[in-house]
Amino acid sequence: PSVIYYKNARLNSPWKDFPAKDARTIVEFKKRYKHLLVQGHYFKGLMAGSAYLYRKLFHK
Repeated sequence: PSVIYYKNARLNSPWKDFPAKDARTIVEFKKRYKHLLVQGHYFKGLMAGSAYLYRKLFHK
């Protein structure tokens, strides 16, 4: 899985001591919910998908 390469790169990066940032934009929420569903985290993916849909519908 590609997560192995990500974790390896993160452990060797200068940002290894900082937490990953949360999704803030509509595009980031879309990518997050799709990623969670592919990874098999269906409940978290559903929650992230509903947050994405809410932001998409009520965006200024």
